[in-house]
Amino acid sequence: MKAVQPFLLSICVACLAFASEPDPLLRPLEHYAAQPSEQDEADLETIRQRLKTHYLEKVRSRGLDRAKRFAEALQSNGAWSDIAYVGHDRTSPVAMRHINRIARGLAPVYAELPPGSPEKAEIGSAISLAFEGWLKYEPYFENRYLTFIGGPRAVAIIMHIAGGALTEEQWQAALAMMRRGDTGSAFRFTDEPIPTTGTNLLWAARLQLEAGALAGDMAHLRRAADRLKAEVTIGLDEGPQHDGSFFQHGPQLMNGDYGQAFVIENILFASLLDGTRAAFAPELLERLESLVLDGSIYMMRGNRWFFSARGRAFTRLSNHLPSLARALEILATLPVSRPEALQQAARRIKDPTTEEPLVGHKHFWLSDTTTHHRPAHSYFLRMTSTDTEGTESGNGENLLGYYMGDGLTLRMSETENYDRIYPLLDWRRLPGVTCTTDQEPFPDFMWGKRTYGGSDFVGGATDGIDGVSCLDYDRAEVSGRKAWFFHEDHLVMLGNSLATAKPYPLQTTIHQGWAAQEAQVLFEDGEVQQLAVGQATHSPHIRQVSHRGYLYRILDGSTSVNASMESRRGEWDAINKPFSKAPPEQGDVFTLSIEHGESPTDASYAVSIHPQGKPPPQIVILSNSPNLQAVFFPEGQLLQVIFWEPGQVETPAGLLSVDQPCLVQWRHSEGQSVVHLACPLDSVSTVAIELQASAKLLKSSVSLPTDHNLGRSVKVAFHPRRD
Repeated sequence: MKAVQPFLLSICVACLAFASEPDPLLRPLEHYAAQPSEQDEADLETIRQRLKTHYLEKVRSRGLDRAKRFAEALQSNGAWSDIAYVGHDRTSPVAMRHINRIARGLAPVYAELPPGSPEKAEIGSAISLAFEGWLKYEPYFENRYLTFIGGPRAVAIIMHIAGGALTEEQWQAALAMMRRGDTGSAFRFTDEPIPTTGTNLLWAARLQLEAGALAGDMAHLRRAADRLKAEVTIGLDEGPQHDGSFFQHGPQLMNGDYGQAFVIENILFASLLDGTRAAFAPELLERLESLVLDGSIYMMRGNRWFFSARGRAFTRLSNHLPSLARALEILATLPVSRPEALQQAARRIKDPTTEEPLVGHKHFWLSDTTTHHRPAHSYFLRMTSTDTEGTESGNGENLLGYYMGDGLTLRMSETENYDRIYPLLDWRRLPGVTCTTDQEPFPDFMWGKRTYGGSDFVGGATDGIDGVSCLDYDRAEVSGRKAWFFHEDHLVMLGNSLATAKPYPLQTTIHQGWAAQEAQVLFEDGEVQQLAVGQATHSPHIRQVSHRGYLYRILDGSTSVNASMESRRGEWDAINKPFSKAPPEQGDVFTLSIEHGESPTDASYAVSIHPQGKPPPQIVILSNSPNLQAVFFPEGQLLQVIFWEPGQVETPAGLLSVDQPCLVQWRHSEGQSVVHLACPLDSVSTVAIELQASAKLLKSSVSLPTDHNLGRSVKVAFHPRRD
């Protein structure tokens, strides 16, 4: 069991702690109370000016004429007739248009107009009247983010760039809105007694920092800054993790959503506070740098996130990667150790053609995630164990992604991606996932519930170049042992012991994505079939399928294969209710799957994937059994093994044996043997490994990492002995 506590348990414990005593990380204001020094006054002015400049750059004016139209349409009660102030939905309430119209339509125009001009007076009066309307009509949104964060952040924009238009009473009311999430013992964005953590806490603390700057209250500002910086800690239940993952809403991978916001927000405030007494310490900047360079960039291909690294946010049409690129450029100007690597990552996000693609293999042992990058393409594998959540729905988003953590295997390149395909996907046929074909409604997985895996033997072993990963799958009434073997451009996928008691057919999907004009299917008798859009083929005699530059080889002759090319149309509100008015998507989708039959008890599969244009790689499957899965790549002299139980495997190089369940990668090169080994089980502390080869017996007793490094790969040093 990994060193991450189950989310529900941690929430219960946290709630009790919250009810009994204040947050120990949040010092009382008395700790900071003192007459402001000259340095404090200078720091406050510096921070205020930087915030104003930031918002003037961020919130661009869209013209005086537009602002005048807003001012003329404003009613005497401070409301606009085209905005409904009741009956709005949870995620995008129409009433938020009111405060955003002030912040983004009126305030930036007010800021750029010359003092004393009639236009400035006109727009200023409109801002004051509209703000009075907001005080009167401000809804208490069901979506608490909008109540505690979204609305107050819009208020902060107004105060920073157009605060002169507000009356003293409105100014104080605005500060009270911003301080809504400060209870005196915690910063939070909900009226429920649940402590705020991770990026949620960051947003709440940011508002308090800005409120302190606007009010000239250095004690309040420094208190918020200290709490904000305290969250830049590796290994809390939520936030940055020791393997480069980012967790939010429990042990759930969120590098591309909350994690991205965490990085951007912290870098913003590190730059705003730089040179003041509230500045970020160098070690905090190093943690942000590590989260990006040792974590998040491995979850991207060029300027796109792998969609399952974005949590439920992948179902939105927005993408904030340009903001991330700018943040990395800023971080590179601060005292960090790898500024050029940050600049390179920023350039790759802004224009992938300017930088060489990332190359390497990384297994994130705390989030059960594997990435494999090569110049032509990248793979992303998302698994779940008893310690991790696979995904979540919430606020009407990601309504169909129930299986996203169950071995989802995505391939992306500069010419192949998943942009806008989500309404067209069959969510029971996600690449890499084994599940039944029933059409029953998905179980409720709001905020991640019911998405934990069913086993703690989930992990990966890697040397940073290639790697092997495994999933002991037991969820949604389906079980089996699944493995992925990554070497160079190649991927081998093995599965065995696949079973379900549900009275439906079971399937393992190999690929589902945008279709090319046609696919080519090769049968065992040499017959070739061209598969066009609108066609499908289903046969146990298919031996390989080629599509969009990739060759899928069926290595197990007993399996039945289904390949189809379909023209589909899908509505966004099927996966994201707030996008109900978005135009539907339409396109052609290619799907390749292994069909295991109805209610199987011991099904299996073996498939290899590699780019066309090269000779097919030599692949030797040494075993695909319940206790042992092993693949040997002769060209690279690379052996990758999953020992589900203690045992041995006969390899072309000799006999390899271990005395504990584990994952092993053994590379033989230039007369030297290098082994990388990992075990995700906390019950295993050492593994004895032996290699009998060339009249020599190589032995090693490997001590495994513990605590937050449990499941991390270790390099094995063999000590040769005479046989």
